[in-house]
Amino acid sequence: MLDPTGFLEASFKQSEDAPLLPGRVAIYRDGMFVGRGKMAAAGKDETVRLGFGADDKIKIERTVIKRNEGSAGLIVTTSKTDERAFKTSVRNGHDFPIRIAIEDQLPVSENDDIQVEMLPATTPPTATVPVLLKPALIRLFSQPLKARATTTSILAHMISTF
Repeated sequence: MLDPTGFLEASFKQSEDAPLLPGRVAIYRDGMFVGRGKMAAAGKDETVRLGFGADDKIKIERTVIKRNEGSAGLIVTTSKTDERAFKTSVRNGHDFPIRIAIEDQLPVSENDDIQVEMLPATTPPTATVPVLLKPALIRLFSQPLKARATTTSILAHMISTF
């Protein structure tokens, strides 16, 4: 994990007939100015997402819970496997419930001799989103999280070469 920071984000569906024009927006949180951002153009029924900065009451931890590497072949190695599992824990330090979303991605192979397989230990996602220009999926775990509660999700995969 590159950054264990939780971020506050708001989203809404643009329901007006007239499009929202792109441009700079002022971001306020709890009545206080927290910064500026950019908003892309949004037509009717499109979802708009705005970031509101880091949330210091959300704690995220990602740990490796399994890492196995193996190879097979009599004289020359003909196949290799790399099995990994990661646990992501999210703690809500607020006194009120929140909705969390964890976006995660399986490795991607662009070579037919390398296969990536999601393993049964993986927490089922609530949605998957195709990534443009790549044969990958962003896996989304979205759920409510009670005040002062912790939730975990597991992503397990195996990479095999032949």
